[in-house]
Amino acid sequence: MLWFYGLCTFVWFSFFIYTYHPAGFVCLNSFVYAAVLLTVVSYYRYIFQLTSSDIRQNISVWHYIIAAIVPGALFVCSFFIPFDVQEALVAGRGQLYEGYKIYSLLFLSKPILLFVYGMVYTVASIRRLFAYYTTAKSKEDVPIKLKRWVVALMAIALTILLFAVFMLLVPRSRLTSTGGFLGLVLLSCCQHIVLGYNAICRNFLIYMVKEEAGEATPDIPEQAEKPELKKREYKRTSEVTLSPQGKLVSTPITKKHFEAYMRNNKPYLNPKMKITDLIEPLKANRTAISNFVNTTYGINFNCYINQLRLKEVRRLQKLPSNVNTDLAKLVKIAGFTDVRHYHRASTPITHTEE
Repeated sequence: MLWFYGLCTFVWFSFFIYTYHPAGFVCLNSFVYAAVLLTVVSYYRYIFQLTSSDIRQNISVWHYIIAAIVPGALFVCSFFIPFDVQEALVAGRGQLYEGYKIYSLLFLSKPILLFVYGMVYTVASIRRLFAYYTTAKSKEDVPIKLKRWVVALMAIALTILLFAVFMLLVPRSRLTSTGGFLGLVLLSCCQHIVLGYNAICRNFLIYMVKEEAGEATPDIPEQAEKPELKKREYKRTSEVTLSPQGKLVSTPITKKHFEAYMRNNKPYLNPKMKITDLIEPLKANRTAISNFVNTTYGINFNCYINQLRLKEVRRLQKLPSNVNTDLAKLVKIAGFTDVRHYHRASTPITHTEE
């Protein structure tokens, strides 16, 4: 986000240099060209990170290399082109310079390439958003929809593209005097505000859970369900059984006893729960508990606990009092550390760790 806003600030600053100091803009032209393209790339990178299942995953370095090819070529050529020619190209507001036609086309290609970049990366961003949304939707038991700020952000990006087409048809000499330019500035401001506000508020989830239309819900008093939003504390309810030598005695674990304890005490609501927390209540050692879960349910202990937490999330989502409650809050109540751990638990992968 800092890179995105830093590049945008530099681009807008350079526009004033372009308008009021052509000679100064000549020195900045190659860097401005690169910044304009990298702004689009950094915006896509934000969407990529938002829709990535692994925070360590990043876009390919080729996105940056390709964005630097044309500005780099322009920078190299500028050493072989007279300074007065470059200044005349800036002051000419889009007019070709006789004798330097190829360089003029390269020098003035920024709006066209920016439009191409904007179109390609906007489409790529929308595809990633909807692919992520579709994947999440297939894993939910209740209907979900994209959050309004995500839809607004994509709508603004598409509208900016339409204004960019209009700007390509307007001569540069009359660029700042058109209403389209003012609209482009206002849309850019809206994009920055929406993006910045939701980043500051940590609204990193792109969809929300909603109640299915016409779905029957149990008639439960709202006040009776509100205490469910409070995180319950984990308490041990049985004493330790020790041998004469002072060691813990491991007693056989039955499925009925085990499930009754998990159902009544819900220790998995504690996000810091470990398998060793069940040693005292179940009067069994760590290995016995682990082997019991593996043998009885065919999964390891961590997978079993996450399944219970997922069921708790689904139960909370169906409560009428939680219709407008954010998913991030519900998953914490259910025992997950955060939404990212919730999504990882929702993904069908093979767990090998205990």
